[in-house]
Amino acid sequence: MKNKIWLITGISSGLGKALAESVIETGDFVIGTFREESQVLEYNQKNIKNAKAILLDITNENAIEKSIDKIICWFWYL
Repeated sequence: MKNKIWLITGISSGLGKALAESVIETGDFVIGTFREESQVLEYNQKNIKNAKAILLDITNENAIEKSIDKIICWFWYL
């Protein structure tokens, strides 16, 4: 992958959402976090080629570590 991969928390609204949209428009790839599974599923269905959503509550330290491990596994081969 030649483009950058961005990890953006809280892409359901506000600054996180605006940043994710801008990053996608520039051709980079977004990994974005949501706190609700339904949001993750919907986002992943709409953004197959240029983004991937993950379920994460950033107030949970164990969840952060597990999510980062998952992301590394997804993109290790790049």
